[in-house]
Amino acid sequence: NFGQQIAKTAGLDYCKGENVVLMDADLQDRPEEIPKLFAKLSEGYDIVYALPRKRRDSLFRKLTSKVYLSFLARLTGQAINPEIGSFQIITRRVVDYMNQLGERSPFFGGLVAWLGFPYALVDVEHERRFAGKSKYSLWKLIELATEGVISFSHIPLRLAGYFGLIVSAVSFALGIYMLIRWFIGGIPVTGYTSIIVSLFFIGGVILVVLGVIGQYIGKIHTEVKQRPLYVIRDMIE
Repeated sequence: NFGQQIAKTAGLDYCKGENVVLMDADLQDRPEEIPKLFAKLSEGYDIVYALPRKRRDSLFRKLTSKVYLSFLARLTGQAINPEIGSFQIITRRVVDYMNQLGERSPFFGGLVAWLGFPYALVDVEHERRFAGKSKYSLWKLIELATEGVISFSHIPLRLAGYFGLIVSAVSFALGIYMLIRWFIGGIPVTGYTSIIVSLFFIGGVILVVLGVIGQYIGKIHTEVKQRPLYVIRDMIE
């Protein structure tokens, strides 16, 4: 068992149809709803998501999923709807582009949205889990969330650099304050001022440097993924 995301990758690699349905096997997504998704797809969309009228997941799962997907959408700028799950139908065009990406750690929710093809939503019924328990423990959900953020955003790296600048500015202001106190004789302990100022300043410089290095690592990360620079839906000759 290599996980849900890799299972989807394998399915897309070997499927032959012109349209492909992605859905979980726990029967919370009803196969009877597939014709509704296909009918909407026939209107000219490349992706149709199933939008559950009422999710039958636990309250904890619903809250964590909604908060995370909303946070990811804001962080990455991708059109990720926190109300939808993995149940969807996509065209061969989307499948071919997904297969070209070839990412080793795919995050399907973000990748499909990143392609930017026109999509629609269809209201569907959502059932309780037919049997067994979800293989997604809290730790696995955290891993998936981390993978999604790392795959689609360099903002955490930038935040480290910004934090370093803030610490450096604070240390500079603190240094001036400590020097003033030293001049007026308000610090009886010899060397206290220089030690405190040096620690704050060096810590800030280190964070700034790490932030700069992080920007370069982010560029390397983007290049290594080798995602296409653009996506063509149709060509008119």
